[in-house]
Amino acid sequence: MQLGCTWQSSRYTGEGREWSEGRFEQRMERVPDFYGYLNAAYKPVDRLQLMATGTFTGPMQVYHSVGSESKHSAAIDVEQVTTPSFFDLTLKASYSIPLGKRTALEINAGVQNLFDSYQRDFDSGPERDSSYIYGPARPRTFFVGAKLNI
Repeated sequence: MQLGCTWQSSRYTGEGREWSEGRFEQRMERVPDFYGYLNAAYKPVDRLQLMATGTFTGPMQVYHSVGSESKHSAAIDVEQVTTPSFFDLTLKASYSIPLGKRTALEINAGVQNLFDSYQRDFDSGPERDSSYIYGPARPRTFFVGAKLNI
């Protein structure tokens, strides 16, 4: 089993970074103050392996451009958003079936992002902010696979 975490403070010096006209922020964008990982493997019997991997990402600052366009003007406002924390856990089981002295077929199955932890407030439509993306890359995903070891 392996566990690791980082606690950091990523800040700009001076008055910070201007993220909107006249508004400054000391904290760096898209950099959480806390994050960590977990890797664990267990073999209850010779051919069966159970694995768990996970990542935790703490809250961070992101910027969201909210705009509206009309025939006469385009107005864009930038808002500062503090993201929620995310825990992305993957569980996998694999079983090895010997096919000869040096050959084996390994079958596996599992689930990625078990807790379905992902961004819930995606933008949509023609005026969406395409850079307003954060959090785990995929929602809960089930998988099966096979590997031939020669």
